[in-house]
Amino acid sequence: MLRGTMCLCNQLVGCAASDILMCLVVLDSVTVSEWGGMYRDVTTLTTKLVVGSKGVLVCNSNETKVLEPEGMQEELDVIMTEGKGRVFVRASNTEDVVRVFAECEGGREGAEGMAREAEEVVRKRCGGRSKL
Repeated sequence: MLRGTMCLCNQLVGCAASDILMCLVVLDSVTVSEWGGMYRDVTTLTTKLVVGSKGVLVCNSNETKVLEPEGMQEELDVIMTEGKGRVFVRASNTEDVVRVFAECEGGREGAEGMAREAEEVVRKRCGGRSKL
């Protein structure tokens, strides 16, 4: 059942209909108070960088891992380990920019620090020119 949820729900962008269905599944197995205790709020931040060609960046199908340029995901993994959070980068579908998503339990400062480090990786690996 857990594997099936990965097909139903997109962790990055979400979908209201699939979210409601997942709520019904969860509520069938736990009480509302137990479910509420599972939630932890984290600070999230989104930035974007102008790049020469967004085609340089290739991600997996759910945009949680960078496949190309080679070695870039390993650098992002180090940022996540040190920052105790998550960082995703993906090429925009409409602009020549790379979007950087950072989330961290360490508050706004932690998320901003992780985003800055990820932006440096994007600049180095994808030729990012400037921050918007």
